[in-house]
Amino acid sequence: MAVSKEDPRLHLLAGVAYYLARDNPTLSQATLTTHFNTLSTALNVYPFNAATDGSGPRARTMIRILARAQPELSFATVPGKAFRAYARALLASMRNGLDLERGLASAASMVDRYGEVDSFAEETWGRLYELAQGNVALAGAVNSGGIGAGVGFSTTHTASQILASSPMGPLAGFVLPRLASNGSLSTTPEDARAFVTTASTAGISAAQEYSNMLHALDIAEQAYRASLALAKPAPRLVSNGLGDAPRTLIETPEEKLKAAITEAKTKGSALKSQLNGVREGVAGGLGVIAELFKRGGDTQFAADIVRFSKALSTTLESVAKYAESSIKVAEKAAGILGLGAKGFQIVSAGIFTGQIIGAVFNLISLLRKPAEPPIEQIILQEIRKLHQFVVEMQGRLFSRFDRVDRKLNDIHRDMQSRFALVDWELGRVNQNVEEIQESLHALHAGLNRVDQSMYEYFTDTKNDAFELSAWTYLGWDSRHPVPMRYTEEFIPAESQFSMWGAVEASQSTILAGINDRGSNPNISPADELSTHKLSYNINYLREFPVQLGFSMLHGDRIASPKDWMTGAEAYAQLFEEQPTLGASMLTTRHNALINQGTRLDTALRNIGKPLFGKIHERYLLDWGVLKSLLEQAEVTYKNDPTRGLYGIDMWGVPEQEPTSHALKGGEKSVVPCAGGQWGDHNGDGAADLLYLDPSRYSHADLRPLLIAENLNLDGADIDLCGKGSWVLYSARPTGLGNLYEHHYRLKSTVYVRYSYWDAATSTRKVENVFSHSFVGGHEFVVLLYSQERATYSPNDSFNPDEYMGKKWGTVVNSFQPSSVPLAPAFRAGLRARMVDVLKDQQRLFYGSIAARMEQAGDPLQVQAKRLTGTRLLWQSYVALALPLSLDHDEHLRGMVYGDDALMSGYDTLQDVEVSPVMNDVVDMYALFSAAAAPPAYNLLQDLGPVVTSRADKLKAAVDASLDAQAAAGGPETSAWVEPTLLRLRLSVPN
Repeated sequence: MAVSKEDPRLHLLAGVAYYLARDNPTLSQATLTTHFNTLSTALNVYPFNAATDGSGPRARTMIRILARAQPELSFATVPGKAFRAYARALLASMRNGLDLERGLASAASMVDRYGEVDSFAEETWGRLYELAQGNVALAGAVNSGGIGAGVGFSTTHTASQILASSPMGPLAGFVLPRLASNGSLSTTPEDARAFVTTASTAGISAAQEYSNMLHALDIAEQAYRASLALAKPAPRLVSNGLGDAPRTLIETPEEKLKAAITEAKTKGSALKSQLNGVREGVAGGLGVIAELFKRGGDTQFAADIVRFSKALSTTLESVAKYAESSIKVAEKAAGILGLGAKGFQIVSAGIFTGQIIGAVFNLISLLRKPAEPPIEQIILQEIRKLHQFVVEMQGRLFSRFDRVDRKLNDIHRDMQSRFALVDWELGRVNQNVEEIQESLHALHAGLNRVDQSMYEYFTDTKNDAFELSAWTYLGWDSRHPVPMRYTEEFIPAESQFSMWGAVEASQSTILAGINDRGSNPNISPADELSTHKLSYNINYLREFPVQLGFSMLHGDRIASPKDWMTGAEAYAQLFEEQPTLGASMLTTRHNALINQGTRLDTALRNIGKPLFGKIHERYLLDWGVLKSLLEQAEVTYKNDPTRGLYGIDMWGVPEQEPTSHALKGGEKSVVPCAGGQWGDHNGDGAADLLYLDPSRYSHADLRPLLIAENLNLDGADIDLCGKGSWVLYSARPTGLGNLYEHHYRLKSTVYVRYSYWDAATSTRKVENVFSHSFVGGHEFVVLLYSQERATYSPNDSFNPDEYMGKKWGTVVNSFQPSSVPLAPAFRAGLRARMVDVLKDQQRLFYGSIAARMEQAGDPLQVQAKRLTGTRLLWQSYVALALPLSLDHDEHLRGMVYGDDALMSGYDTLQDVEVSPVMNDVVDMYALFSAAAAPPAYNLLQDLGPVVTSRADKLKAAVDASLDAQAAAGGPETSAWVEPTLLRLRLSVPN
């Protein structure tokens, strides 16, 4: 019952109380009460408030509370000694069974081991209860003090009384009917095995309920975010042939999200009431069953039950907390909840993933290799069910993980690929379990952009000296039959580890960067921050505020967080493993390591709202310059004569007139439509040349064709040809018999011809698409008998082309033509084609921008790099200043690493993508260069508001998180050093 209580201080107080009473069995109730009160006062130094705490999971909160309480207690006192013993045991519970590399990681980063802390706390509660049964003074101190008040039960309550009040899921149904009058439990092996299935079913069912709640809310949240987001275009040539069907929204996505939030809250409250104590009951019940089989001699089955219980318990706990946390994430997205709002046990996808990894480790450790004895079927069938649940849950969350941090999906896909290599029917595994753990640990460590995987750390050649010492001296007693000697082994180890953490971590330019680069404006943040982990760049970031008008974060060099942690953790472990040798030193170098950690904390605390305000200004300024360059690039592109656009708007209609085209620019030659040449009518011995300035007349109906010809569509060509003809001006009888007088005038017609290659027929075709007809310049009269009138052709009497050539100067200068557009069907078809042709031009333009941004020295590339550098500054300082918020505030994490992240200029080495993602300007233009249906307007029209709104939202979220720190447990930067400082101080010799 006690383990179901949320308050982490209660668990800590009970734990330390157990160690205090265990080591001091003769203390009176009054003395125990006094010591418990002293401990409670120290634990309350941390300002824990369940409604506002920002530490996240209970395990991490417990470590933060211990770190704040430790300086309040002297290790020379009884409470101080008990505190020290308990705190060391709690931290050790996270490292038990780990290899050397992972054992040196900071406790805060061991997310997959948080479940071990919960198990440790549960075991400690059990030990306290058992100890109190034979210790009246302890029982009195526990029952009358804060522990008893916090639990709500006393050590005198029986199991039947407790379970009657709080059934704890399936536990009461199994225990109560089997309790003997003396309090012992009587059952059969068959009943005990059956309870494994009962408990597993209850646990997985509870997890499924929470998973369903999370899924329903996530669908609504995704729809809401999609309605606000810049839509990713579909690739070109990938189409289902269907247009976008019109639809009417009865509810807006925002209304649907708010309705889903209300429903999730109702469901969550119901689940909390309905499933209260289920996790504890499942874990406790399986623990009882394991103990029964262990006492009966079946130790393997008992061990399997314990491991399965941990996997199931961790899965249920993580899913439940993540589902509950998702409500607050959705409320922030919908504007219901303040951006800086915190809350105890609020976790993000990163923490959830780490906890699932911990469950998977336990699950896979149950599997057997082919040569090993098989798993009992009762366990195997529950393993299959739990595995299936995890896989299905992952499938539901892939899109959510992309939204939060794309690296999450790398972890879950790797996990699923590992699952695929397991024979779940037989419970056989042919993989190396340690290799699986290394892989998943490395991927999860990648979520922390400051930290790095310890396996990666140990293979980094710059750390060879440290690695050799760690491999040589740590874990000495487990490998050697003789104890470690003071001079030969202990002193070299102590020197190496202290030197690494206290000196090398800050002074080495290989570990912590080179001086004077952060203050140098000629060194781009994009170059510095994209090629190394943040730990290496710590002094670059220490200096950079100078460029923004501030002082450095600290006047002296500060330590690379990773290298300081690793050196300090190794130093502490050495003293934990060799306490006698450590105590023989006259003066240890704990203080040197502690001072480095404290200096790092002091420096990072100077990252505040003023600094973020200036980075925000710089980012918007960088974007403003890039936006201006993009606008200039469009103007340059569409006016580049080699492009053939001649100033037209690529997003406009085809009825635009280019600044230059075939019918503009002065007089154009008019050739005979029938072919050949005009005659020599001026007697100069050469064929006459006819000219017309078509720009004198309107050709608005031909604008799509003019654009097509400029773009060389189908090899298009526009020219002018002339054709003469005679038109009957008047006809009247002469009065002389059957004679009629026909009066003909010259008609000179100039056609605008459009010629092109017709791919369907593999021929070149010509269409007359416009005509200018001039009537006048020459005329003649002919007398015709009535019977000749119908068959008379004036062209046989006088060649109209000849007269058109002779009279052209008079015609073109003296008469106004009648102008008529021709070939309406052809023009309409070409006009429709030009809509798509202009879209092609949009794609080409987008592609040209993307190419320029990757061309070194191009103004667009230079400015994109600057924007990228400022984005990296944002990410770096947020990661350093708000590590807890990034871990537990999924809304904020999505703004830093997910779909809503700041827009970068281009991808860096840290942005590994399988395909382009819309999180940088280069990828945006590259994606739209291949879009099936580009937007009807310039991408920049949407991109600008997205860039600025994302920056404004991130600034608001960061400011809110910084403002909330005081009520959320204090400055978050301390989270980088607190767990390691705690371990260091606990390892100081008595």
